[in-house]
Amino acid sequence: MRLSRGAAGAGLVAVVLTAAVTGVPMVLAAQSAGPVLRVTPAVVKPTDHITLSAQGCPVPAEAFSEAFDTVVLDTNGRGRTLMIDQDVPPGRYEITLSCNGDASTASLVVAPPGPLVLPLGTIALARN
Repeated sequence: MRLSRGAAGAGLVAVVLTAAVTGVPMVLAAQSAGPVLRVTPAVVKPTDHITLSAQGCPVPAEAFSEAFDTVVLDTNGRGRTLMIDQDVPPGRYEITLSCNGDASTASLVVAPPGPLVLPLGTIALARN
């Protein structure tokens, strides 16, 4: 079954919304035979913490983005927690995982300070 572009986009928004609200790890990397990058949570604010993990990579991998400094991820899939830089402007950021010549990407959304408003704009969560 094929979804129209609109239906596929609505599904992605629903998945991002569900992941952000439930805290379930969100896999935004392309599913392929190469490494898989997991980002949890997928929507944050500056100074929030995220966890990155790499699966399917036989050697330590590097993850880099404009939202944080380059980090090395080990091969056990446990993940690494890091803080989003305080001066990162709101927006969508690509995270690239480099693993033994293969690459995988995922997206991270940095929201502006204040209540976290999810993509649909119908739910606001107060953050401590």
